[in-house]
Parts: sequence; structure tokens; C-alpha cells
Amino acid sequence: MAKLNSRNRFRELGALSSDELKAEIEKLKKESFDLRFKGAAEAVANNARFRQIRKDVARMLTILGTRTPEKATS
Repeated sequence: MAKLNSRNRFRELGALSSDELKAEIEKLKKESFDLRFKGAAEAVANNARFRQIRKDVARMLTILGTRTPEKATS
């Protein structure tokens, strides 16, 4: 998968519905938890993934927060 810059990633995420964004947030939070848990037991191969997950979750929450109530329910 080609690396997306932040603007393209933001546009891609903006095209998702609110329910899809919420599901993706939960998936990333679970992945973050699993990485932290694995990191306590052994070395994590990709430390940059922590930051990437945190920023993606922040982008998704920003998109959800900027949607109008009628658009957020669709």
C-alpha cells in the first residue's frame, strides 16, 4: 500500500460514514492496546506505528466532530 500524506488520508477518511469511522477508531484503539501490551513483554518491531495510530484516531475524531448532526447520523 502506498504511503498517503496527511491531506490524502484526511480526504479518504472524510469519505467514510460516521459508523465506519467509529468502527475504525475502535479497531485502531484495539491495535494500540495490543502493541502496548506486546511492547511490555518484548521489543516492538515498528515503534512509529504508535504515533501513526494516535494521529489517525485524532483525524477521525476531528472529522466526526466537524460533521453536522444530520450528516453525522447518515
